Amino acid sequence: HLFTVIERNSRGQLNPTDAFKFQMEDRVECTASKKVKYSYRDEWILPVPIPLELASNLDEVRKYEEEKLATESEGRRMPEDSVVRPKLSLKSCLERFAAPETVEQFYSSAINDKTIANKRARLASMPDYLVLHLKKFTLREDWTSIKLDVSVDCPDELDITFLRGTGLLPNEEELKKKKNR
Repeated sequence: HLFTVIERNSRGQLNPTDAFKFQMEDRVECTASKKVKYSYRDEWILPVPIPLELASNLDEVRKYEEEKLATESEGRRMPEDSVVRPKLSLKSCLERFAAPETVEQFYSSAINDKTIANKRARLASMPDYLVLHLKKFTLREDWTSIKLDVSVDCPDELDITFLRGTGLLPNEEELKKKKNR
């Protein structure tokens, strides 16, 4: 919302949000034909997932949760200073963002049928300032949203070259668009 308001009020002059703007590259590979499709979109903020299962202190968190459950079942509360939060590194969060995801029921124009595809996102360009949004909200099985209480270690320097997009590579064959009749 903030970027939209700034952009709206910057018409005809230098737009400060341009310092945050970058292009995302989405690569989709049809697993049946091995053909790929690239698409690009403008973004201002990089949404980064929180992979709780990669926390470095999972045993401590499990033990704390068990103690908390036992204490609450007795009608007492745990002391505020005893909270044990899952600890993650920012790099593990970024690696989860960069990991390929499976797309079921993908229509492939190469085989004219539905199949499975692998999708991954990368940065096609780099902004002057990269804003990261740690996605600390998630859904439970009953579709209620919860805020994750986690600790993410953010180093002073971080190598994110693994997030750089490549575009269509010489050994890749492009997946043609579906023909409209």
